[in-house]
Amino acid sequence: MASSHEQSAALPARFAFVAKQELLAHPLAAIPLKRLGAVFVERFDTVRGVEDTHALERRAGAGNALVVFAEGTFREPPGVLPFRMGAFLAAARADVPVIPVTLSGTRRLLPDLSLWPRYSKLTVTVHPPIIPAGANWHAALVLRDTARAVILAQSGEPDATVR
Repeated sequence: MASSHEQSAALPARFAFVAKQELLAHPLAAIPLKRLGAVFVERFDTVRGVEDTHALERRAGAGNALVVFAEGTFREPPGVLPFRMGAFLAAARADVPVIPVTLSGTRRLLPDLSLWPRYSKLTVTVHPPIIPAGANWHAALVLRDTARAVILAQSGEPDATVR
């Protein structure tokens, strides 16, 4: 078993989880996320989403690492979903790298609609940083697409965008 130092070695000293606003309606998720200092973002209201992206950009620019689950949700069928743009746009504008992390085994560990995790092996793979090549939309698209390709290749899951 890894020591607590080894288990947290992948996270920087100052970080915040970014979570979807909908989780605030679920106490089992909201309470621990609030205690961890999570940042909640709106995914469906465009104006609020733009404001939240600017707030993420300011946090990243101030040296705070953001832990973002770029798919924005978790569902039962296997497959890596499309990645949402907010975190990648914030990273490009703040000129900070994106460090893709692949979590393998999460579907077995926490099946959809289950309140309790199952015993299961979870593998965390931290990939090399991806440096933004600009501060515009195109640079953010490159960050998103590159990070998704790296994670998809390592995940062992199908591409959920291919039908």
